[in-house]
Amino acid sequence: MSVSPDAFRGRTQAGGLSAGHALKDTRDPDPRPLHVLRLQRGGASRSPGPVVPTAEGFMTHVVSQFASSYVFYWKDYFKDQPLLYPPGFDGRVVLYPSNQNLKDYLSWRQADCHINNLYNTVFWMLVQRSGLTPVQAQDRLQGTLAGEKNEILFSEFNINYNNEPLMYRKGTVLIWQKVNEVTTKRIKLPKESEEKEVEVARTRTKAVPLHCDIIGDQFWEEYPEILADS
Repeated sequence: MSVSPDAFRGRTQAGGLSAGHALKDTRDPDPRPLHVLRLQRGGASRSPGPVVPTAEGFMTHVVSQFASSYVFYWKDYFKDQPLLYPPGFDGRVVLYPSNQNLKDYLSWRQADCHINNLYNTVFWMLVQRSGLTPVQAQDRLQGTLAGEKNEILFSEFNINYNNEPLMYRKGTVLIWQKVNEVTTKRIKLPKESEEKEVEVARTRTKAVPLHCDIIGDQFWEEYPEILADS
């Protein structure tokens, strides 16, 4: 894929579904909403659609696929929780003049993911284990730096934030990768009276989720095709 010189970012964002579906923020957050988001983003990126020459047309298509994919995959992870109302998403396309600008933006988004998750982890520990009210927990954390939040987790709750799952600390990155798949099909072979099961191997390009650091150079060196000219 070519993202230079006019690299773009498509962003979709949802409102708060958690409260309406009793998905309470806790010390051990429910991973199911993140799995649904991962599948819906993969579905939106691989779904066929019309050629859209403008940014507005592109974003309209992506947001439409995004919303329908979210509804489609919900039941895969929330078997005991029906979707109570139709979700809605907004979206925007931002043009970037260079690959470096794009990398800087993605680095900032991952750093923001870390900041938000660290705050939420400490916040809910103070509420659930220390018995503070949400307002008291917010006041306790106001003005604290990352190191101070880490110290609260370690000294008061014996939690090393660096051991928290990468999915929460780093977020999810979807990249295109070729994946070998083996499926079983029933076919009728020549000179055979009955169908037989045979294994069929094929290579497909799929959106693969990664939970890793994208701020340093290692990620971009390992996947140079992301920024390569097509």
